[in-house]
Amino acid sequence: MRVLIAAGGTGGHVIPALHVAAELRARGVDVLFAGTSRGLEARLVPERGFALETIEIAGLNRVGAPQMLATLAQLPRALARCASIVTSFRPDVAYGVGAYVSGPVLLMAAMKSVPIVVHEANAVPGFANRLLAPLVSRALLTEGTASRFFPSTRVEVTGQPVNRVFFEIPPASNGTPHTLLVTGGSQGSRSMNRATVEALDLLPAGEFHLVHQTGPREFDAVRREYETKGRTEAEVCAFIADMPAAMARAQIVVSRAGASTLAELAAAGKATVLVPLPYASDDHQFHNAEARRKSGAARLIRDQDLTGASLAAEIRAALAERISLEQNIRRFAVPDAVERIADAIEEAA
Repeated sequence: MRVLIAAGGTGGHVIPALHVAAELRARGVDVLFAGTSRGLEARLVPERGFALETIEIAGLNRVGAPQMLATLAQLPRALARCASIVTSFRPDVAYGVGAYVSGPVLLMAAMKSVPIVVHEANAVPGFANRLLAPLVSRALLTEGTASRFFPSTRVEVTGQPVNRVFFEIPPASNGTPHTLLVTGGSQGSRSMNRATVEALDLLPAGEFHLVHQTGPREFDAVRREYETKGRTEAEVCAFIADMPAAMARAQIVVSRAGASTLAELAAAGKATVLVPLPYASDDHQFHNAEARRKSGAARLIRDQDLTGASLAAEIRAALAERISLEQNIRRFAVPDAVERIADAIEEAA
């Protein structure tokens, strides 16, 4: 069997697709990736031993007029390139994870009568998956709330692929100081960094130990703020290479609300304060976080409401509700998501 996987751009798209690709390869499936030369796929896909065909294309959703015109000018050549990849590889099924590269790849596959399967990680589907919805053979969802965007007979809730090590994280200790992990993602978050520094006076060292991933751009400035406030015991770092280990120590996590991060938090069963990225396409991070809040699985602060005082208050509220938050967020975990997705891809083929 041959499977063409369209995945590109961010780690939130590429890494889950690689988990699925590894499962398919273990089943004897021949896998080919289609992506761009600019996204993380250009490095991660070859590192994992998969072939990658590149396409020159950019996004169309929520971009300015110059970017839209440039992308539209690229589109005929990109579609021709996608058609060439499909014709040459002759996949039995094409699988896309919703990045902008998925649109032209899966469209060309569908036009050549190849079944297409999409995975939608967010509560509100992205632009590419909304456009492809009428054509899909299967729509695999992380959030059941996204089902209304796809033909009802082709929908299956499979969960989000996640590294299995997150399921092996034991509960954190109950002692003090309480370990607090703050992360705005690999690139960091200016608003989360600012609010955390402002909250330090309300989160004294004897009660809270902070592990703070700042992102590379603000690392030096944030570290100096900690030193100025005398919080030299805190662990301030630009990037956390071993996130499972950091999460294992944490009693409370403050985080953005991307689909992959939420899946990791659910697998680890962590009490969390979510601060959705305000500029995420279609405000999907807010919808992701709101689904957790409504289920009693997380606390939620909108980015525009984020201050030192509001963050400290939500952290203390999460600590008070820690047991119920941990229990409720685990209900979102799907340990066999990768296997479910691989099964659906094989069935579609």
